[in-house]
Amino acid sequence: MTGPITRHRGIESLKRAARWPGADRATTVILATRLAAARADAEGYRYFSELADARPGEALPLALAGFFQARLREDADAALAKLDQAAATDLGLPQYFRGLALAGLPPDRRRAEQAVADLEFVLAVRDQFPPMLLRAAHHGLAAAHAALGQDDQAAEAERNTGLGTAPADTQLMFGGFWATAQDGFRFTSPRILRPEPGIQVAQGYDFCDLAFITTSDGVVAIDAGTTQDRVKAVPQDQHRQRPPAPGTQSGDRQAPAQRNRWGPHRPPPPTPAGRDRRAPPRTSSIRWQSFSNLITFN
Repeated sequence: MTGPITRHRGIESLKRAARWPGADRATTVILATRLAAARADAEGYRYFSELADARPGEALPLALAGFFQARLREDADAALAKLDQAAATDLGLPQYFRGLALAGLPPDRRRAEQAVADLEFVLAVRDQFPPMLLRAAHHGLAAAHAALGQDDQAAEAERNTGLGTAPADTQLMFGGFWATAQDGFRFTSPRILRPEPGIQVAQGYDFCDLAFITTSDGVVAIDAGTTQDRVKAVPQDQHRQRPPAPGTQSGDRQAPAQRNRWGPHRPPPPTPAGRDRRAPPRTSSIRWQSFSNLITFN
């Protein structure tokens, strides 16, 4: 028996939700990642081809139809034609899925060069993409650099996946979390949010979020993590990160105002994590309140 012996009820639910009028792009993308992880490429191709036909002019369903068609490796030219058309229509996700598709095809210099261009663009504006998509971008970039004979760049991109010695055909491409002996379990890449003036929330530095409240006397660090060193790394990162240039999201790369993680149809998100404009507080002004000290284990 080669097929699954149980139904993918989560995928079935997502397929239904993605067809609803006005369905959020996140639903469509999560469905695509679930289908890819399940190696349901033929199912994905059929579904997104039908969705693209039902929604002419929308780039994302067309890009995903091309993405899954390329994974089938039956008509690469037709698949790439869909991806090229989608990439000419919208900016962001079509380049992401075209880059992954190109990187997954048999080695070809022209295709590899386009894959590098697409995936480097994605990583240049990574603040506009959810972390769950970035591991696959690094993995595809590693394959594309290898196809071009750029071994050093390929090795660096592969290190950035965080997969280490995982098998080459691993299905762990989509996901923003990881676990290592040194870092423990992390849910997302390190970033610093500022939901209100004087309040900062650091994510990805430890198992839980870390909060900082600025007062007239200094900064109160509410540590829900495991060690003080990880909390102290947050103000150090704030000091190292310079503010973005006007009209940009990343500080040194241009990012059009309409570009966001799901395309140009929604306003861009606030200034991304780690863009604190002020100098870091004095170390002596930080008072540590560790919630972890209140936890006991029987």
